[in-house]
Amino acid sequence: MDIVNVETSPTKVMFPSLKETEKFDGEDTGRYTLTMRWPKDSDDAAAIEKAFKQADQTDGKGHNPIKEGNNEFTSGQIVLKAKTKRPPRVVDQDGNDLDPSNIETGDTCRVKLAFCPYEKGPNKGVTVVFSAVQLLKKRENRDSFSEVPESFKSTADDFPF
Repeated sequence: MDIVNVETSPTKVMFPSLKETEKFDGEDTGRYTLTMRWPKDSDDAAAIEKAFKQADQTDGKGHNPIKEGNNEFTSGQIVLKAKTKRPPRVVDQDGNDLDPSNIETGDTCRVKLAFCPYEKGPNKGVTVVFSAVQLLKKRENRDSFSEVPESFKSTADDFPF
């Protein structure tokens, strides 16, 4: 079983759980996670697909971690979720250590990945682990939901209660 190592091109990240392990339905998964996306017809997506095929031992019949985007944010893109049991190293553009909480959805990063084939009983396929994340650029446009409304910028004397 061959592990295929990849350093991604710059990619938009989503739902990072880098400072502490991911919680799902109130349960701790015990894993740090990061989801990435690339335009479906790009050279970057082709490189990710190639790494999967090199690691795959099932001729495409097992688990494939690469998903097709299926909502307004990921339509026309491939989506890949990577996991790790160990805290990932997070660095800035210059390679200096960075607090993992600085990575947010929409940031542009590079990620060190390993595509790992597995076979456990009847379950076979490829899983993707990551060990390092480099923050290249903070997201530019914050969505309107996260912006502070003008009414919040009032002084305490302006409050009606």
